Amino acid sequence: MSPPGSGATDSPRWYLDSVTTAGTGPRRVVRPGARRPTRGPRCGLHCEVMAITSALAVPPEEIDRRRTFWVACAGLAIVTAALMVAIVVLTRGTFTYIIDDAYIHLSMARTFATTGTWGVVPGDWESADSSPGWILLLAALIKVAPAVTEWLPFIINGLAALVVVWLVTSRQELVVLRRGSNSPVRYLAVMLLPSVLFLPELIVLGMEHTVQTALILGLLIAFEWLIRDGVTARRVLVYALFSLLGSAIRFETLFLSAGCALALVVPPLWSSVRLRRPDPRLWLRIGAAAAGTAAAAIPIVVMGVVDLAHGAFFFPNSIVEKTALLGHQSLLQTLVPTWSPISSNLGLDPFLIVLLGFGIVMAVRGPVLRPLWAAWVIGTLLHASYGQFGWDDRYQAYLVIVGVWLTLRTLPRIEWAPVRQHLVLALVLLLVVLPVGKFDYMVYAPESALIQTQVQQQMAGFLARYYDGRTVMVNDIGRVTWEHRGGLLDAWALASVSVLRLQYDGEYNSAHTTVLAREDHVAAVALYSPTFNFLVPQGYVKVAVWQIGAGANQDATAVIFYAPAGAPAQAMASDMRAFAPGMFPGSGAVTIYG
Repeated sequence: MSPPGSGATDSPRWYLDSVTTAGTGPRRVVRPGARRPTRGPRCGLHCEVMAITSALAVPPEEIDRRRTFWVACAGLAIVTAALMVAIVVLTRGTFTYIIDDAYIHLSMARTFATTGTWGVVPGDWESADSSPGWILLLAALIKVAPAVTEWLPFIINGLAALVVVWLVTSRQELVVLRRGSNSPVRYLAVMLLPSVLFLPELIVLGMEHTVQTALILGLLIAFEWLIRDGVTARRVLVYALFSLLGSAIRFETLFLSAGCALALVVPPLWSSVRLRRPDPRLWLRIGAAAAGTAAAAIPIVVMGVVDLAHGAFFFPNSIVEKTALLGHQSLLQTLVPTWSPISSNLGLDPFLIVLLGFGIVMAVRGPVLRPLWAAWVIGTLLHASYGQFGWDDRYQAYLVIVGVWLTLRTLPRIEWAPVRQHLVLALVLLLVVLPVGKFDYMVYAPESALIQTQVQQQMAGFLARYYDGRTVMVNDIGRVTWEHRGGLLDAWALASVSVLRLQYDGEYNSAHTTVLAREDHVAAVALYSPTFNFLVPQGYVKVAVWQIGAGANQDATAVIFYAPAGAPAQAMASDMRAFAPGMFPGSGAVTIYG
């Protein structure tokens, strides 16, 4: 680290962190313009507060990092293993992820690895997902180890979760173990930390969010390196590489990269304006910010060009279908943020709201890590403005994890007496009270897997057995395309740009899906009711109804199967009678017509 006051340190009142003097514990470094600690009569209270805090915050030289990491890993393993056992027991030995989207990725990766087609159906190119790096990673591993294809997301996420645990435990002094003896409460807190970070749930989701989080943490550590030690070519390269990889795994990384860019540039720019002379760090910071943002934009631009070349939209179908891009808004209307999406998204995650409020205060007046907090706050608001929250809280998981990590690093250094005196309460709120919603998701994860088995897996089983090699129309495509071989018409438009264009053009109705169904020779239709009743192609009749308690769409009460009137409908009814007796117990009533 460069000495205080050197050109490599941060600008006045924008200091990054405290340092440790051997044998004296944490000591605040006072930058030029910073308020010095109060001395005199208040020193007694200050010393008492420091004594209370020292019982929780461990001096870095006294931390047992290795034991902290392994104890946290034990906590991660216990909860994840419990979830997996519960899932296997509930599904009677069937391994399944708790969300259908995991199988969309697996289908795309297998199709690309075996046929070179970017999509869920061989020979049918579709930009069905906004995580090209994740698909490529899975496809490469499928080439190497095809026998464990379905387990690959679980294995990768488990390894990525270990990286996240290592990064978090190695860069904070609050939820750690001391060298020597430790209280059971401290052990419990360390074991609980991975669950607070939502990692067991992310592992059994089987999606890319855990890998994205590991890369995001790497991005912020590289960003901190730039802020603390100054801009060099090597540091910019590392920073840009994490931006590139994080964005390739999930496009939302661009939001946080943009936050980092602003946090890099604004302080020296403001200093230049205020002092009326160029800050010597300004152009170096601008170059680093441009490199990081450009790197994060590369995967998006490359995929956009490829999409356009294949006659699709610039953004993947999933982004267009789930965002304001589907509306006929001008570019200005699309780019200008509004309060409505921000409030709607943040309203889905109270834990993140509290972290955001704390982060805003720390970005403005915090004692340490202000550039990191500023970058995180900007990235969170950008994601809330242009992205999506919810859906098992996976979309904003990386924001929550980073927010918890920064909070753990910041709390011990807050000098406001009421906070220091109640640091135990703050830690309990952070580790126990606020994450209750996350814990709830983990408790119900096995039930979500059971729903997958009862609904999506059985839909896939029926269509794979009786409609092999033929085109089907469904709204949940993951498990179906994983097991069924044949054409696909996706009613939800993630894997059918033709349906997406119907949505975009305001022609999303049965009259137009009838045309698509005839063009694609759709042999069977299976849609959630009543959500997709309006899309049933004309000339297709109801053959069977599966009553369901829940599904991927919370408004769904049943899966209804349709077939062309006449002999096809009669054949489907006969097949359904043969299939129904072997359905998973508790799947719900089955009604067959004809």
